[in-house]
Amino acid sequence: GDYRRQPIHVCDFASIALSLIEKGLCGQELDVGGSKSYTMREIISLISQKQGRSRRALPVPKSLFVFLARFHPDFDSSLLGAIEEDECFDITPIVQATGIRPRSFEEGVLDLLR
Repeated sequence: GDYRRQPIHVCDFASIALSLIEKGLCGQELDVGGSKSYTMREIISLISQKQGRSRRALPVPKSLFVFLARFHPDFDSSLLGAIEEDECFDITPIVQATGIRPRSFEEGVLDLLR
């Protein structure tokens, strides 16, 4: 739960994609993400808080997870590397290209829970 992600609201992502198309920037590679990075523990905690609930994230050792996941038909072991790497980047280039600054995760969670 210590790996970091930059969640982005689906409406912000759609607005950014549309802006890139409208500005003729198709084919350019730009990172898109939320305005701030969070650990998975922070994401779970924020969602729980916004729901008015108390949830506790229980860490599962990777070796146990891999062993148990083998019994699930939809498990894709190639995705395990993602939990060991942060996915964080500077969003300044996408904001400059589109003029759109994604909302905070806290605001986005409230929008999705309404």
